[in-house]
Amino acid sequence: PFEMSSTDTADEIVEIGLSPPKKGKKRHFDASTKKMILNIYKCEVNEKPGSTVNDVAINVANKSGVCKSKRLIVCHIGSKDGFVPDALWAFESKKSGDYHEEMVGESFENWFSNILPRLEENSVIVLDNAPYHSRKMEKIPTSGWKKSDIQDWLRSKQIKFDDCLLKVEPLAIVNEHKKNYNKYIFDEMAKSQNKIVLRLLPYHCELNPIELIWADMKNYVAEENTTFKFQDMKTIFFEAVRTIIAQKWKNCIQHVENNIEQKLWDLET
Repeated sequence: PFEMSSTDTADEIVEIGLSPPKKGKKRHFDASTKKMILNIYKCEVNEKPGSTVNDVAINVANKSGVCKSKRLIVCHIGSKDGFVPDALWAFESKKSGDYHEEMVGESFENWFSNILPRLEENSVIVLDNAPYHSRKMEKIPTSGWKKSDIQDWLRSKQIKFDDCLLKVEPLAIVNEHKKNYNKYIFDEMAKSQNKIVLRLLPYHCELNPIELIWADMKNYVAEENTTFKFQDMKTIFFEAVRTIIAQKWKNCIQHVENNIEQKLWDLET
């Protein structure tokens, strides 16, 4: 689904190391899954370009699977034409915990703003719902807000209300209007440059061809990583990137379209 005639984008974090992969969660495919696939198919029919964005953390691990402290966190984007040139973002992890925490929203948005001009017009960028690329343009009032703050928000939008209302009543007014303001920073950045963001549903990473690309690169790093030194591992990773040619991307995209997507359609019928 992510191939269209151009550039696919999905955003997911994968860990490269020597330990066995975790078993995936069992998926339940409901009507919303079909809607998502229909949206992707509509993009294909209209020949909108697609791109796949992804992050990956690479551990320096020994043969027992024990990871040393240093890790390389990378982010990339690609399509049927291969990885987008000069779009790779890589940096050394500074924390020993969950590397997702180091993908700060502002940093990811800076990277994204730099690669947007390199994508084709009307490209469809497929993303998951990771926190660092799901930041909202502004906060929308909730029941946890003070009544005065809710009222200030309504005034800032020039939405009329009665000052004498109980808290639940101005909050109900917010709910009537919030669809006009509940926007993602990422989506608006893309829209400003004639690009479209399409978000994957949770636990549906199998619809993302770049997952297959990462799997190949994980195997390459595992086979070539013999010294378990950070600098050597980093060099091996960049070698792995160069092994992924456009034909590999095309094959992965075709696999998703002809196998994974078709299975989802079969489950819906």
